[in-house]
Amino acid sequence: TEKRVKELQEDLLSSVSERLTHYAHRFGMLNLNSAQLRGNGQLPLTKGGKQTSYSHCTDGEKLRLKVAAVLALISVAEARGVGRHPGLLMLDSPGAQEVAQSDLDALISGLEEVSGEFKHLQLFIASLSSPAVTKHVAKERTRYSAGEDPLW
Repeated sequence: TEKRVKELQEDLLSSVSERLTHYAHRFGMLNLNSAQLRGNGQLPLTKGGKQTSYSHCTDGEKLRLKVAAVLALISVAEARGVGRHPGLLMLDSPGAQEVAQSDLDALISGLEEVSGEFKHLQLFIASLSSPAVTKHVAKERTRYSAGEDPLW
């Protein structure tokens, strides 16, 4: 049983790792050569040709890798008909992790692009207003408050 589980797990994690790298590229991590999600949750990476790991990434890179990993898991599960995802993904204050505005823009624009791949997925981004959000999220899809006014 252990051998069969390990074979299936390796195959699934290989597919997830490929998709994770693909999504990370779409989120602006262009120097990421590869990511290898392991069964124990470790994530060795190759960035710019050098071996590293998730724990050595910046907070902004970690955020983009987390989002990429979730989307990769959902994508592979749907393609193979295994597992279910409730269809809700929430990002709370992505600008707090991204130091550079261009990195935040890459994440939000990447999410805008991939949203069409997941027809059932609802994505909520709780954020201060920023050019990245206003540029990539349609006005009719935003809810905001001003001053002391509550949002809901």
